[in-house]
Amino acid sequence: MKKLKYLYQETTSSFWFIPSLIVLIAVVVAVGMIYIDNHTEMKNSGALSLIFTGSPDSARSVLSTISGAMIGVAGTVFSITLVALTLASSQFGPRLLSNFMHVKINQVVLGTYVATYVYTLVILNTVRSNDTASFVPRYSILIAIFAAVGNIGLLIVFIHHVAVSIQADNVVADISKNLSNTIENVLKDQRKYDDTASIQVEEEIRKYRNSKPLKVKQTGYIHFIDFDQLINKASKNNNFYKIEKRPGDYVVENQIIGKFYSQETESQEQFNNSVIIGKNRQTSQDLEFSILQMVEIAVRALSPGINDPFTALTCIDNLTSTLSLLTGFEFPSEKKTDDQGTLRVYADSLDFAGVLNASFNQIRQNASGTPSVLIRMLEGLKTIKSFAKTDSQRVELNKHALMVKNLAEQSFNEPNDLKDLLNRYQKFKT
Repeated sequence: MKKLKYLYQETTSSFWFIPSLIVLIAVVVAVGMIYIDNHTEMKNSGALSLIFTGSPDSARSVLSTISGAMIGVAGTVFSITLVALTLASSQFGPRLLSNFMHVKINQVVLGTYVATYVYTLVILNTVRSNDTASFVPRYSILIAIFAAVGNIGLLIVFIHHVAVSIQADNVVADISKNLSNTIENVLKDQRKYDDTASIQVEEEIRKYRNSKPLKVKQTGYIHFIDFDQLINKASKNNNFYKIEKRPGDYVVENQIIGKFYSQETESQEQFNNSVIIGKNRQTSQDLEFSILQMVEIAVRALSPGINDPFTALTCIDNLTSTLSLLTGFEFPSEKKTDDQGTLRVYADSLDFAGVLNASFNQIRQNASGTPSVLIRMLEGLKTIKSFAKTDSQRVELNKHALMVKNLAEQSFNEPNDLKDLLNRYQKFKT
């Protein structure tokens, strides 16, 4: 079920899904309006006199004008989207393009303009005028006119959205929001396991008579592993999986990423059916990738070619809030048991130390000689420490604070900057 849910989310979040759905709805609406026009006799009196009452030639002219304008504006919208993607790629990094493509308003605007174009074509095809009879779908034309007027307002909203969405602070805020959603999906949507601390993996392995290497069938990044499916299958057949890779890791075709243990000689086909591999990293189960998207913005901002420490400070602030939130979450266990408490899967898993390293290591390494960034990083670590729940979290935070202090002592040229950072380091330790 989780694999199907993943595939459904991937399909619905693609750039083409919403526009295609809107176009399909437009065709259904067009057919419905034509049916209404065929079965409704319009009286040219009262409020109905405001509805289009022109000749078939006038109807064709109106519909042709609307359809031509809509497809032209759709091209403009597509061009604006490409310009925004180009700017985002050059300023924030190409790995953020998927974030811009998944923005719903971009998909809705493009889909609406194409849908209006398709709607008017369908209606235009029904306009008839001959010696014996004529047909002018007046209600349908009225809907087309309303849609054209509404699309003008939608274009204004779209241009405003594009202008706002490429601002650095808003980009970082959107990534931070997506990161929070990823945390909810990855860490909260975890199978609840019994206390597995006392289970020794090597002792469990000795219970099985046969073992085979686990090989992946294609090259790419691991997107998703359906652990529930693996556990259920392993429990049914009395098997055990030891997996040495996690979502986000890069694998090569036929690479051995673990072992499959069983009592009888069996196939590892179930494992291949439970793993999805793709060309690019995805955030479905890869929390680290969501963090690295923000880290990439900070690192590019600190590069000599851009030299924008203010954006880096914004990234550190948002990473601080994310890591403060993460201190209260329990990371998934490497040992995964079935309902009877039997160990069925042992898989590499991300922990708080790994997330902390992914968040601050690259930024610190690229912030040498930049006092404002290192000072803000130390302040952020102090804030996270105030939320820390365990001694292991505090140990990792102390290690990063010490690395920041050591880098400052090596790279700061101004004694007062170093003094300021050392004062903050003393406060961090208290």
